[in-house]
Amino acid sequence: MSPIGRVFLVLNLGLAGAFVAFSGTYLQRADHWKQKHDASVKKYDDDTKELRSQKSAFQNKYNEELRKNGILATANTGLQNQNERSVADNATLQGRLTSMEGTLKAATSHLGKIDTELAAARQDSKASMDKAIAAEKVKDDAETKMNDALKQLADANFNIKNLNTKVGDQGAIIATRDQTIREKVVLLDLVNRRYPSIFETLHPLVTGTVSRVGASGNLVTIALQSGAENLKSGARFAIYNATEGYKGEATVSEVDSSKKFCFARLTLKNGKVVAGDNASTNLSAARTN
Repeated sequence: MSPIGRVFLVLNLGLAGAFVAFSGTYLQRADHWKQKHDASVKKYDDDTKELRSQKSAFQNKYNEELRKNGILATANTGLQNQNERSVADNATLQGRLTSMEGTLKAATSHLGKIDTELAAARQDSKASMDKAIAAEKVKDDAETKMNDALKQLADANFNIKNLNTKVGDQGAIIATRDQTIREKVVLLDLVNRRYPSIFETLHPLVTGTVSRVGASGNLVTIALQSGAENLKSGARFAIYNATEGYKGEATVSEVDSSKKFCFARLTLKNGKVVAGDNASTNLSAARTN
C-alpha cells in the first residue's frame, strides 16, 4: 500500500470514530429533551385543566352572588315601599293625635266647670250630712232616755201613769225627729244621684308624692303614703310644694290594688306640676300653703 493510501485509511478510521462519538452524544441529548418536552406538555395540560376548573368555580360563585344581589335588591325595594307606607300612616296618626289633643282640651275645660259645680254641691252636702248626724244623735239620746224611763216604770208602779205620759211625749218627739231624718235621707239620696262621686271623696286624710307627670301635663301618678287603705276613685288631691305653694287639684281615676300608687287627672291648675310635688286630700290646708 502506498503512503497516501495509508494516510486516507488512518483518516477514515479517525473520522469514523469521531462520527460514532458524535452520534452517541447527540442521541443521549435528544432523548433528554424529549422527556423534558413530554413533562412540559403534561404540566401544561394539568395547569390548563386546573385553571378551567377554577374558572368554572368562580363563574358559579359569580352567578350565585348575582342571584343573591337580585334577591337583596327585591327585598330593598319591598322595604322602601313599606317605609313609604309607614311614613304615610305616621302622618295620618299624627293628624288624629292633634285632633284628639284638641278634643281633650275641650273636655278638660268642660270638666273644670263641672268640678266647680261639684265643689258647691259638696259644701251643701256636708252641711246636710252634719244636720243628719246631729239628728241621729238626738234620736239615740231620746231612745236612751226612753229605755231608762221604761226601767224606772217597772220599779215604780205607783208613778206609772205619770211615766206613761212622759213616754208618750218622748214618743211624739222621736216620731217628729224620725220624720226629719227621713227627709234628710231623701235629700242626701237626691244629691248622691245628681253627683254620684261626691260621697266617695269624703274620707280620712291621704297623703303622697307626685312620682310622674304625663306628656300632656294633665295626667299624674301619685305614690301613696299615709291613709292609702282608705283611698277610692273620685277622691281629690291638692298638689303643692314648700317653695311654690298650692299648684292645683287632681281627681283620682284609678287606685292600684297594692294601694302603693294611684292615677289622677288634673282638674284645677294654679302652676306647673312636676315630679316630687306633695299631694294631700286635705284641700283646705293645702290651699293655704
